Amino acid sequence: NKSIFGAFGNNDSESIFRLLSTETDISGNNLTTVFTTASAQWTINPNLKETLNEFALDSRWQNFYSEKQGKIFSRKYDVPQAHLPILRFAEQLLIRAESNASLNANISVIKTDLNKIRLRANLPVDNATNSAEGFLAIIEKEWLREFALEGNYFFYQKRLNKKIGNLNANDPKLVLPIPQREINLNSNLIQNKGY
Repeated sequence: NKSIFGAFGNNDSESIFRLLSTETDISGNNLTTVFTTASAQWTINPNLKETLNEFALDSRWQNFYSEKQGKIFSRKYDVPQAHLPILRFAEQLLIRAESNASLNANISVIKTDLNKIRLRANLPVDNATNSAEGFLAIIEKEWLREFALEGNYFFYQKRLNKKIGNLNANDPKLVLPIPQREINLNSNLIQNKGY
């Protein structure tokens, strides 16, 4: 599994592009100090825990998470001086599978991409799903499992026009305000709605 799940270690064969870390230039310094299991500052949302627990044999669960005192913690950033993956092969497979499902493309092509990810995670292949809608639901869960705690859930939900917490994807509260300093410097700037 070193080559499969090394995206957060230094023996990675799945990254297409990554930020390298050295002793003097640690790309993931905050990640490897704040988000480690040892620091225990951040825990996984119970909804995500439910998604992860759906398949107990999922290798991603076994390699990336641990439970302490009833709380789930990420182990993705436990490797000191870890290289940070920016683009991964699994992401490209999920993008292609989602695109094909959205376009009602050939089901066998969608199934092949999705099953590549599932097999490497020790999950059973999906032979039952035969509709684009069914695959989109499965792909969404695979996104959650594959990229949990990597900072892209917010953007994924916005892209799909889904709620983020209690807010609709287009809610002005999901857009940060323009700093007042920038508005003072440029009178053409208009503050974002809601501020």
